Amino acid sequence: RKPGDTIKVKELTTLCCDGVLSGEKRERIESFLVDPNTSPHDVASIVKKILRDQRAPLLSYRLSGDFLSSESPDAWKQYTVQLRSDFRIEFRTLRVLTRHLLRVREEPSNLMGVDAITTCIAPNLLRENELPPVDLRREGEKVKRSKAVLEWLMDNADDVFGPIKDRPKPDLA
Repeated sequence: RKPGDTIKVKELTTLCCDGVLSGEKRERIESFLVDPNTSPHDVASIVKKILRDQRAPLLSYRLSGDFLSSESPDAWKQYTVQLRSDFRIEFRTLRVLTRHLLRVREEPSNLMGVDAITTCIAPNLLRENELPPVDLRREGEKVKRSKAVLEWLMDNADDVFGPIKDRPKPDLA
């Protein structure tokens, strides 16, 4: 894995995690994200750090349990429909994160395969509970399933989240 720029990652992580997001902070974050010198690796490092620092997974323990209790992509599709209607912020966050992971996966300088990407991110998205694992074999199966769910989301992003719409480029004149 190619890490992000340490200074950029630290600065943006501090901005994102430092209480209320004021207009000035929002502008600094947005300028960072559109800066051509910001690589997908910078953003991935920040997202991974923020997700790892959270006490709970991105998807609630209940939603994580739903996803992890099924091996069926058809069931996963149903859960994403429920997520879209009942948990809009989580759905939007998952959509942005999945799109970004696709960008990282397709980045020519990226040395991480999909297995490594899902290993790093899936446990931060899907966890059934906050207690330490009692049965390591069962926990290993859950990790494999969480990786499978994330890989499925990446492979089916257009169906799950809708196709990416072309964004107009800003007029710099």
